[in-house]
This record gives sequence, structure tokens and C-alpha cells, in this order.
Amino acid sequence: MKIVEVQNTDITKNPHGIDARKIYDTEFAQAVHILLKPGEREY
Repeated sequence: MKIVEVQNTDITKNPHGIDARKIYDTEFAQAVHILLKPGEREY
């Protein structure tokens, strides 16, 4: 198992400008940690 600290990963650029960080990425699957601030939303 690989331990990933979210705060140490790069923010992935996205058109919504939210804090989205890939914590797992392979050809078969992805896991993204999304942090929404008050008033923000993901479309």
C-alpha cells in the first residue's frame, strides 16, 4: 500500500478553479480528493 498525504500532492488544474488533487492514477482508475470551500460547487 502506498500512503499519500493529500496536502503534499499538486492541485490538478480544472475549469472550475477548485482544489482537486489526484491521489491515485492508473490506466484503470483514478481517485481525486476535492475540497470545496463555502459557496463553491462542482458541476
